[in-house]
Amino acid sequence: MKKWLAAFVLTVCMVLSTFANIGVVFAEERTATLVVVGDSERGAILCPKKVEFNEGATAFDVLNEAFPNKLVYSGTGDMLYLTGIDGLVAGEKYKQSYWALETNNEMAMVGVGGYQVKNGDIIAMRFIEDWNAMPTDTLKEQLKKISECDLSLLEPVKEPPTTPDPGTTPKEVDTNKAIADAAAYLLRDGINSEWEAIGLLRSGAVISNDVKASYIEQLKDNVQNKRMQGGKLAKTILAINAVGSDPTKFVNQNLVEKLYNDQTLADVYAYSAALLALDSRKYDIPAGAFWSREKLVDAILSQQRAEGGWGTDADTNSMMLIALAPYSEKPEVAKAQEKTLKLLQSMQGIDGGFDQNANSTALVLTALSIMGINPTDAEWTKEANVIENLVTFQQTDGGFKWQHTSEASDALSSEQALYALVQYTYFVQEKGSIFDWSSEPINTPETPNEPTIPEPSQPPVPETPEISVPTETVNKPVPSEMKTAEPVKEKVKQTLPDTALFDTVFWSSLAAGFVLIMTAVLVWRRII
Repeated sequence: MKKWLAAFVLTVCMVLSTFANIGVVFAEERTATLVVVGDSERGAILCPKKVEFNEGATAFDVLNEAFPNKLVYSGTGDMLYLTGIDGLVAGEKYKQSYWALETNNEMAMVGVGGYQVKNGDIIAMRFIEDWNAMPTDTLKEQLKKISECDLSLLEPVKEPPTTPDPGTTPKEVDTNKAIADAAAYLLRDGINSEWEAIGLLRSGAVISNDVKASYIEQLKDNVQNKRMQGGKLAKTILAINAVGSDPTKFVNQNLVEKLYNDQTLADVYAYSAALLALDSRKYDIPAGAFWSREKLVDAILSQQRAEGGWGTDADTNSMMLIALAPYSEKPEVAKAQEKTLKLLQSMQGIDGGFDQNANSTALVLTALSIMGINPTDAEWTKEANVIENLVTFQQTDGGFKWQHTSEASDALSSEQALYALVQYTYFVQEKGSIFDWSSEPINTPETPNEPTIPEPSQPPVPETPEISVPTETVNKPVPSEMKTAEPVKEKVKQTLPDTALFDTVFWSSLAAGFVLIMTAVLVWRRII
């Protein structure tokens, strides 16, 4: 009897151990819709198709999975430049052509290597034959004309509103501390992007000479070895100004001259970035230049929609307001700004944020502050105001996560939140725009050696008094617990278990389990 019982227990344990990890197979599925539209000859290279992806995947990862060994590109990460898909290469047959990335029916603000795919996204690559003649048709309109694709997948899937983590409503938002903690989080890996450089160097955080020098070398390498044009060129000029160098004499190149003669500027994102860069030191633009400030302003205004914005998202509309801020005295600009602000107010959530994420909320905060609008005023306050909402995304490591449902902080959300909060302090101190260096001297790259990076709880600007949201607007429910920074830890990358149904882990576990079960059966038979 004891032998029979022992065999039975052994068999049950073996069966359970075999399927202990089977739940991984049924983990949450993340899907996006991928579509690729070629030139007038190729038409739809890939009709809208639902694809699976792992958390943290970029648009390039999704493309590479769909077109293995059929992509032509250079660089990595944010600097990845895609030139060819399935044999159709930009610049070959059409000299002024390029591949454009659209996400959820809007032109993407970053490249394929920098865009992190979200559940329900529509990722579209459209081949532009001539950057001087941008298509006016939407993706769906174009596909209707050139293909017989099923277009039912081209409606963005909106994630349902999430219930934020329960927490204690902050009675006071310590803006200086939030800035210091975010800066400390980002500086763990040095300076890695243009917006990050602007936010960090404007924040007052103490940055070592080695970190600055390393980033300057990175900028030099980009200018010398990467394609500098369009929005990337504009952002590079802003970053060079942020480190105190001169973009008109950077590695023997006049990048400002290159920008105002750049004929590749072809959408509102590039127009707005170029305008911001040209205004960063109020550069003189000669009469014969391809672009003037007036031409860029007109190009932006010409693409404003009837309902008041340039897109259906808060991000795009905020970016245009930031670029147009210095031109408010122009009646046509003032009218456009008024319509867009009304649209943004209608988009604000009951929790005070925008689009249920830190990035969009941060861009709205930047736009309001740069325009001289108090983001804590009643007209920008629901159950909480914009700043109160933004800080609910800050984590104990000092970084910001994208959504309340995200698992960890990420660099993109953190850099956008950082420069938004810094711009708010500039607004309070009446210091103008963080993107304006016109009153500051140009320094040499070499700076005195400086002390170590401040601890997360140390304010980045010691001589500036603490800036807090007025008490009459803070005693209201905020969607998540306000968290303070812990001592510096290594950044955590967001990963999920392998969820593929037919992965190697699954099959190896199944095979091992089968062997164990058969062994148990043989043991049983011998005992019986």
